[in-house]
Amino acid sequence: MADTLTYARSRDIDAAEFSWFAPICDGDDEVLTRRDTRYRSSWQNTSAIALAAERSGFRNMLCPSSYQVGQDMWSYVSALAPQLSSMNLLAAVRMGEVHPPMLARAIATVDHIMQGRLTLNIISSDLPGETLASEARYARSREVIQILRQAWTQDRIEFAGDYYNLS
Repeated sequence: MADTLTYARSRDIDAAEFSWFAPICDGDDEVLTRRDTRYRSSWQNTSAIALAAERSGFRNMLCPSSYQVGQDMWSYVSALAPQLSSMNLLAAVRMGEVHPPMLARAIATVDHIMQGRLTLNIISSDLPGETLASEARYARSREVIQILRQAWTQDRIEFAGDYYNLS
């Protein structure tokens, strides 16, 4: 167990690390189930929060993916990235939501802008209007990840799976 914990820790951190949360999705209210318009997502508010988090020494900020009204995660991350100098952005990416070759391009572009400070939170959830068993959702995620790897390491994507056929 000790080896596993050592492996999972960041090499340069010897204590718990807390990351910030970008409130880009409406619905992040003070009281659950009760809407509060003071927390409506806007670029002005959420970018100011991100810059304040970086100035305060936070090393990472989760940028969520949601089907609620609010800001698009990729647009937000792309616009914010050039303004940050040290903080990572943890982009929550729902597998299957974006066509994998296009997702690979978006991830690579933002990672280049951020000079390697983009981190990913892979989400293997249902998409709107579908209900898949966990095994199927994770199988789809595995296929997307395989396609991403090919897109980043090869000149051509050749993939045939249960969810994607890109030959």
